[in-house]
Order: sequence, then C-alpha cells, then structure tokens
Amino acid sequence: MGFFKEDKKKDESVSLPKVEKNSVITQESIPRTIIGKTVQIKGSIIAEEEMLIEGKIDGEVRSSKKIIIGAQGEAKANLYAPAIKVAGRVIGDLIATTKIDIESTAHIEGNITAPKLSVSESAYFKGNIDMSSKPEIPTLQIEKTPTEPESVHKKEEAKKTIK
Repeated sequence: MGFFKEDKKKDESVSLPKVEKNSVITQESIPRTIIGKTVQIKGSIIAEEEMLIEGKIDGEVRSSKKIIIGAQGEAKANLYAPAIKVAGRVIGDLIATTKIDIESTAHIEGNITAPKLSVSESAYFKGNIDMSSKPEIPTLQIEKTPTEPESVHKKEEAKKTIK
C-alpha cells in the first residue's frame, strides 16, 4: 500500500554561513539579524550586530559587525562594516575596515574600499578597488526608541513640580 509518499518539495530554507566540520557553534558565530528572502526594505539600516541579508535592500546598510549578502540577497545600497561578504547581488559601494570577501556567485557593480580583498573565480565585478589604506567609517548613530509615549513622561514631570 502506498499511503505515504516522500515529500519532494524544494528546500526553501535560508542559507546560513557554512560551518566547518570540527568548529564549535557559539552565539557569536550565528548572525543576529537575518533579513529573509521575502523581506524588502527601503531606507537606511544601522545595526550593532552581524547581519545576513537574503532579501532586498534599497538604501544604505551600516553595521559595527560583519554584513553578509547571501546568495539570494540583493542590495541596491552602499554597505559599511568592518567586514563584508557577498554571495548575492550588490549595486553600490562596499567599504570595510578589515576585509571584503566576494564569493563566486556574487554580482557587484560599485567601488570597493578595504585593506584586504578576496575574490572567488567567476564572480562578477564592475568598479574600482582601493586597498591603499584602512577606510574611515563614520560612527554609528542609533537612536533609542522610547518605551513609553512622551505624554507619560510629561505628566510625571508635572506631578513632581506640583508637589
């Protein structure tokens, strides 16, 4: 009887960075922010953690940690980070203070600035490369979002002045 058939659906999971056979997986080895392949963002992203982008970004991305553009990721943006790894498509400048890795599946149209650069065979690149010095990346300005509305704070201040 053939009640149960194998499900031959295509694997549509997000591709995480490869882990070596004998390596230890820690919280630091897994990207903290993952932008999935169905997510589209227009505007600026500022992060203080590693990012994996599998979706579409239109704007600018700044991180104090590594930025990874996955194989399905697309960024029409300038990228700023200590380290950048690209396996997908980027139209914009890549600026890193330590290293940029370009995988064989990458398609990049823009300028690259970093002291170290690794380009895999068959990657597409159109632009200029500057490896002459360590680039300066402006400090991140992350605005803290208030947890309570301003009106609550104003009422509390008014109560204190009345007493």
